[in-house]
Amino acid sequence: MNLTLAATVLTITLSTQGHWLADRPGTVSVAWVAPEQAVDAVLDWQLTLDALPLAAGRLELDGNDEATALTIDAPAVRVPTTLKWSYQLHADDDGRRLGEGGRTLRLYPDPLAGLAERVTEPVVVVGEGEPATALTDVLEQADVPHRQADRAATLQLTRPGIVLVVAGHLEDAAGETHALTQLARSGASVMLFEQQTAGRLFDHRLRRRPPPTNLDWQTEHALLRHLDAGVRASWLSPGRDLWAIERSADRPGRALAAWPDEGDALALTRPLGRGRLVLWQLPLGPWADDPRSRQLLVNALDDLGARPAPADEAPPARKPDVERTRP
Repeated sequence: MNLTLAATVLTITLSTQGHWLADRPGTVSVAWVAPEQAVDAVLDWQLTLDALPLAAGRLELDGNDEATALTIDAPAVRVPTTLKWSYQLHADDDGRRLGEGGRTLRLYPDPLAGLAERVTEPVVVVGEGEPATALTDVLEQADVPHRQADRAATLQLTRPGIVLVVAGHLEDAAGETHALTQLARSGASVMLFEQQTAGRLFDHRLRRRPPPTNLDWQTEHALLRHLDAGVRASWLSPGRDLWAIERSADRPGRALAAWPDEGDALALTRPLGRGRLVLWQLPLGPWADDPRSRQLLVNALDDLGARPAPADEAPPARKPDVERTRP
């Protein structure tokens, strides 16, 4: 998930929508808006913290319509930090000025530090192929003990404490819903990342909807810890439709991110038997590079290792802290 912004003559695309892990490389992709505008040019760039220069360089652009990638080593930070990437563009032949601009970058320290000591429940990643590998690789980086299973049905004789189901797993996995339901009923905390499938997700109907202009967020919930308004708003610009969870009065659960008036949700948590079920339908960036995704994973492992809170079992007696965001 990248962020693309058009300047006068250039299209600037920031990897992971400009949310970067500190002390890691990030990518700025530069391309001409229109092929007829393409000329041999030089882009001088600078990375600053307020007025303090942190890095600078030069990127040569060929006179064609292919994108040119610039890799920047992000500096280390101890807290989330906002930086400015700015540039000036000049023609290579005569030095005439073609344009200038800037973009905001948000740097985050890696949230994985100390996670292994807090995870006491057995963790299982359900899924196969690249999605499962990407998630297990992050757990290995965090030294979190875990195992991977292609299908939830193979776990019926085990007692996993936390089950993480990779995005898209249910699209071609018949019978998985029943197996995951049984795991939750027997005491597991089961979290499913975005499933793009028609019909139902457990006993909730799914329907395809354009991204909302805003959502009501239950910001006090542990799953949303350290995910500020800018992060939450960035999830609402995926460039495609989303699969929303339809809610009704006869289905228990708590919506963590919902349309303000219609009740459809993109994140929902609910008890199921002796365990818990979390449905997360917001699209995420790559586990390896996106600090927003990694923070959500940390929050999930912290939260799923605990017993369901009363707020997840029934509507709260008082109106919770709700924050409405607009992208």
